[in-house]
Amino acid sequence: MESKGGGGRHIKDLVSNKIKLTKRIALAVVLAITFLLSDFTLAIASTDGTMLYTQSVFGSAMCGVMYDSSSPTGFRFAWTYGGSPTGFGLTLNGATVIAYKSFTITPNNYVNSGVAVSSGDTYTVHIADNIYTGTIKILPPSPPIELQASNITKNSLDLSWSTTSGATSYVLFQDGNQISTTTGTTYHITNLNPSTAYSFQIAAVNGVGQSPLSNKVNATTLGIPPIAPNGLSADNITQTSFTLYWLKQSDATSYNVYLDGTLAGNVSQPLVYNPSFDISNLADGSTHSVTVTAVNQWGESTASQPLSVTTTVPTPVLKAIIDNSKINLTWTGIGSSFDIMVNNILVTQATASPYTLTEKPGTYQIQVIQNYNGQQYPSNIISVKISALQNVGAAQMTGDLLSNTGVVIAPVGGLIALALVLKGSPMLLAAAKAFFLKS
Repeated sequence: MESKGGGGRHIKDLVSNKIKLTKRIALAVVLAITFLLSDFTLAIASTDGTMLYTQSVFGSAMCGVMYDSSSPTGFRFAWTYGGSPTGFGLTLNGATVIAYKSFTITPNNYVNSGVAVSSGDTYTVHIADNIYTGTIKILPPSPPIELQASNITKNSLDLSWSTTSGATSYVLFQDGNQISTTTGTTYHITNLNPSTAYSFQIAAVNGVGQSPLSNKVNATTLGIPPIAPNGLSADNITQTSFTLYWLKQSDATSYNVYLDGTLAGNVSQPLVYNPSFDISNLADGSTHSVTVTAVNQWGESTASQPLSVTTTVPTPVLKAIIDNSKINLTWTGIGSSFDIMVNNILVTQATASPYTLTEKPGTYQIQVIQNYNGQQYPSNIISVKISALQNVGAAQMTGDLLSNTGVVIAPVGGLIALALVLKGSPMLLAAAKAFFLKS
């Protein structure tokens, strides 16, 4: 290599001047581009039209490679000069790119030759009275840094990393396998399995090749809630309560029980048996919808199929008081209507207790049937007897009346004997006395 300078155009022996012709200067830049030069340092650019690094050399001349996305290889040759040279020329791989001619370059002015270059190209730069030669070596980008995972769900996550200067794209690896390529610095990973551990790395790519892999990021996807419980059943149903049962879910830690859409309670996962839950404070004969959900650390399942449960309806309890020919009936119950049966024949229908029947002397079997939600609930049956003996104001509970009048036979022996027959009932004694006095 020779150097021409001054008016004499003499050749200076760089070796005799102890300049190491094989000196390798590697610039630690994000593009990871290194140049093998003889006696000056190339400058580096990271974005279109912008020099990234410069270093003064002989005569303040600067040459280098600029990243250019419009270039076929992604790079172009470029230079600057700190002084005011009066001439410039460039050859690339032995071919003249710019023939040397005299012109003045503005100090520190960035000039783009518009020539695409590749690693291994050789060049000669003629600046003013000096000639420089060298070989271009372009390396792949540096590995991306600050790779991290976020927004992790049961089947997806997001990856992000810092921009690598000069990279035209990024290759993504999942568990060591390439899965995709992107030009951005974020990527949404999908189609992952729940509760599964994954590792991710990325590499930057330019026109030369691919960088080493980035740092490794490990991420575990979230799990999934349990499946909905099944096998719901109810037992121990009373007028105001019942017990709910369902099948145990292996992936659940607890269960939520809902009564008519409202949370009624939580049940921990039993160790052995199927879970159950007692529901109380319900109304007689009321119908309810119950559902169960299973819960674990990942959330709550969908609701089970609803189970409809109706509490029992109380059987009416019928009582009667006889007042001469009138039978005064009272009963308990919650029905919407009540059928009044006399000797197993429907005689009327009442909407509520009490109700009074008027009957001729005789014996009657009376019952009330409660109508509720399309079902009938019969009361107890009572037997009453209307006597031909009438006494205004003489009224007696049905049981007393029947147990006494059942032994009334034509009395003999006067009032004392009659009183003994009547078992000492004051009211019946008064009625008998009135009858005999009248006679």
